[in-house]
Amino acid sequence: MSKGERDCCSGVRLEAITAEVVTQLAKYEATSTSWPWGEAKMLQSLSSEHHCYVLVEDKAIGYCVLLLIDEVLEILNFVIFSEFQGRGYGRLLVDKIKAVARDLGASMLWLEVRADNHRARKVYLSAEFSETGIRKNYYPNLTGSHTKSPQDAVLMQCALEISS
Repeated sequence: MSKGERDCCSGVRLEAITAEVVTQLAKYEATSTSWPWGEAKMLQSLSSEHHCYVLVEDKAIGYCVLLLIDEVLEILNFVIFSEFQGRGYGRLLVDKIKAVARDLGASMLWLEVRADNHRARKVYLSAEFSETGIRKNYYPNLTGSHTKSPQDAVLMQCALEISS
């Protein structure tokens, strides 16, 4: 991360998502990714056993949805909103997720990412994730065309040191 990226991230905090901000987050997400979760799925996550957090500075930067199963924390959704992409916030959110995972007693982080999402894969690899497998044809194609094949998912994991 460059000096400018570190400077942009001071004062950034992770807050629990509340139902009151879901509409706003869904709007930001819709302009930031080709496959947004939308309000209904976000609200469903809030009412389940998911851990939902928004990365905030002066305004929302991105969000994540996490699920703890035994000692594994799975990243179900991870979004940095368009205007903040490429500025170090993705790596910052990964680091904050690692801290949450440790607080929850997780010893492993797990996720899947589109094979063609090279920027996200680079961020995860820089945060000590390993690519551990492929799920063939897991994601629908982005164009909606029936002639293009679905995208593979790359499985990634990161072992965490548990503080005693």
